[in-house]
Amino acid sequence: MLARMSVLPDPAELDALAGRIERHAATARDRASGLAAAVAAARWRGLAADACDLQVHVLVAALRSAADRLEGAAAALRRHAAKVRAIVADVAALGQDGAHVLHDLVHDPGALVGDVAHLAGDGIDLVDDALSMVGL
Repeated sequence: MLARMSVLPDPAELDALAGRIERHAATARDRASGLAAAVAAARWRGLAADACDLQVHVLVAALRSAADRLEGAAAALRRHAAKVRAIVADVAALGQDGAHVLHDLVHDPGALVGDVAHLAGDGIDLVDDALSMVGL
């Protein structure tokens, strides 16, 4: 099991999770709107109605706030997935250019300078994206 585990999460899974979180946010927002509409349509009057309206107002505000926080979490997860994708692409480019260096070392030594430059650029991109992922 551990041999198949990646150091980085799967960006597609992160995006799928963000989608589920966004659907929960939409559900919370819909329930808030539905509750507010139902209470407004009831036309209930009196002291008990005023107390109920106050409680409903608090609940609706809490549901909308929760929806906002869920949407923020989903957006953060999507940003993280994009950073993971960038790192995966950097590692793939580093591997590909490393293979070119090894190939040219044997078959085309004249191309080594360009290949090493690409390899160094890939390494710099990888470090830059990794530092970005941790907030540096």
